[in-house]
Amino acid sequence: MIHPREVPRAAFDGLARGDIEVIVDDWTAMVKASVSGDPAPFYAKITALLG
Repeated sequence: MIHPREVPRAAFDGLARGDIEVIVDDWTAMVKASVSGDPAPFYAKITALLG
């Protein structure tokens, strides 16, 4: 879990670097990475995480 204070900090750091997009946490990075590929591994991972 990311501390709420880290979200705006990461966003502002990304803006300062000129980033088009800022991914702040591991969950969001995993979801974004899975969107462009085969959805089967994503759904398997979600099922395992959620039980």
